[in-house]
Amino acid sequence: LLNNYGIEGVQLTIPKEWDVKETASGEDGYAYRFFPHRVRGEGFFLSVLRKRSDIRSAACINKIPKLSKLPKQAIAQVEPLVQTSNDIQFLISNHQEISIIPKTMQEIATLINHHLSRHHLGTSVGTIKAKNIVPAAALALSRYVHPDLPKLTLEKFDALRFLKKEDVKVETTDRGWHLMTYQDLNLGWAKVLPNRINNYYPKEWRIRMRIEPTN
Repeated sequence: LLNNYGIEGVQLTIPKEWDVKETASGEDGYAYRFFPHRVRGEGFFLSVLRKRSDIRSAACINKIPKLSKLPKQAIAQVEPLVQTSNDIQFLISNHQEISIIPKTMQEIATLINHHLSRHHLGTSVGTIKAKNIVPAAALALSRYVHPDLPKLTLEKFDALRFLKKEDVKVETTDRGWHLMTYQDLNLGWAKVLPNRINNYYPKEWRIRMRIEPTN
């Protein structure tokens, strides 16, 4: 990245008592490692990069997702998932990813999308796959999620298993998409099938802590 994309590393000032290890890579690269045996948490890696040039490679430009307004017929597909209102705008990318932004932000959203090759614009609703919508985890945690969607309430042990992206067992005869909840808080999505429940919690979000069943 430093050699090919016109960027430089940024050295940060981090309090010594945080016990974060700084490592250098070449002349301009800095990385910060939050080792789990030194900090309170599961570990973390951080590196800050700053653009030095206004020149963007063709590869970067081609990766910018093209956004357009979601067609009216497609809006009907997302309405069961989303609490719609007149002040929001549905967008769809060329990767068939649907998102929501406030209408007041549409102009600046267009500007951001034109210049940035890596970003999340608005709140993700879901992705169209084979004419069906796979709801996004971000929607489950947002204020836009429809309040009347089917929900499955989990006890603490099963809620933690869900957050670890493991199988959970819940008694239900309903099929289809459900919000998984714990103490009235939305955790994410699961799809109930005749013989199993598919956990759609993002694997990159899953927790890794060891859990023990409570008596």
